[in-house]
Amino acid sequence: MEKIVNLMSRDLFFKIKGGRIRFPGKEESAELIEVREKVDQFNGIPVNRVTVEVRNLPDPQDDTAYIVTPSIARRYKERRDLYVPDEIIVEDEETVGCKSLTQL
Repeated sequence: MEKIVNLMSRDLFFKIKGGRIRFPGKEESAELIEVREKVDQFNGIPVNRVTVEVRNLPDPQDDTAYIVTPSIARRYKERRDLYVPDEIIVEDEETVGCKSLTQL
């Protein structure tokens, strides 16, 4: 993969030898959305059907890796272009970056 695109809402920093690399977050990040549809009623209690849709996840591109949340990566395990931040770096109880990527 030649290109890495961060599809999460916040900037992602990788700590590497000699410094940090920043991948800016997307204003319209990839996300899972629950959609509820009332399908029935049972003794006055509404019964919903809940489906999950993904928004803002591009189709695979030959030269591009996408950084996404774990929930999206788990939902699309067959996609080999989706990566999740790994080896999270926490300083003073705040996440400040990561050291690597992983696939789920």
